[in-house]
This record gives sequence, C-alpha cells and structure tokens, in this order.
Amino acid sequence: MNQTAHSCNGAIAPCMVGDGKEGENEMLEKKKKNTNIGIGVGILLQIISRVLAQDIGIIAPILGVVGVVCFIWGCFNYAAGKGHSKWLGLLGLLSIIGLIILVILPDRCKQS
Repeated sequence: MNQTAHSCNGAIAPCMVGDGKEGENEMLEKKKKNTNIGIGVGILLQIISRVLAQDIGIIAPILGVVGVVCFIWGCFNYAAGKGHSKWLGLLGLLSIIGLIILVILPDRCKQS
C-alpha cells in the first residue's frame, strides 16, 4: 500500500492508493464513515432543535450548536477524504450550501 499526499493551501491530505489488497482504503473508509455520521447526526440534531425550540427553551439551542459542530466535523472528514485540506470543511458553516460546494469539488483520491 502506497500513500500519496496532495497539497492544498499548504496542508497535506493523504490518500491511500493500494494494489488491490484488503485494507488498502482503510483511511478513506474511515473518513467516509465519519462523514456519514457527522453530517447525518448534525442534520438530525438541528431538526430536533428546531422542533423543540417551540416547546423547550434551553435544550433546543444546545442541541442546535451540537448539531452544527457535528455537521462541520463531518464536512472536515468529507474534504479530507476527497484529498483536500480538512479546513475546507469549514464550508459546513454555510450549512447545505457548503456541503454542495464540497460535493462539487473533485475527488483527488479517486483511482484512475
């Protein structure tokens, strides 16, 4: 298994490139799993926060902030998993617009 690194804004985002052996994409699979968890939990907590905002005062904003943090963490993992600087994950601050931008970015780790 070889590791290649791509530079983006001075940061190195490693990609795993293998020769067809088991476990070659462990890092990318972990990033993918973390992306799904972070973005999924983040969106779910933000929705719950909106629903509870009408009934329960203090819990709703806390859930909303935790949801945003989870969403941004998921975006960090998504950007790094695509071979870009993890700091592009801050686009998650733009919510769904930031996620769309990340989806549009090319995947630098994709094997050709």
